[in-house]
Amino acid sequence: YVPNVFSPDANGVNDIFSVFAGPEVAEILAFKVYDKWGNEVYKLNNFQPNDFNLGWDGNYRGKALDPGVFVWYVEVLFIDDVVEVYSDNVTLIK
Repeated sequence: YVPNVFSPDANGVNDIFSVFAGPEVAEILAFKVYDKWGNEVYKLNNFQPNDFNLGWDGNYRGKALDPGVFVWYVEVLFIDDVVEVYSDNVTLIK
């Protein structure tokens, strides 16, 4: 599961945009987020899903980004060694 909206406003709820998965997922190989111009604003490789400390906090180069729609891309390694690629968009709100 990848949320379609998050609000990095430091209130402790939905502050981090990340990947959540069941026990059939072995690892997230790549997780990337792009702005509307195609610039990569976040990248994290080789991590376990469901870690609330890992993910995009809505910042790019130390600066909070304005609300908007961003495209995400994720490569998922399943426990049966199958790799699937998913992508969609997420809305950053404040």
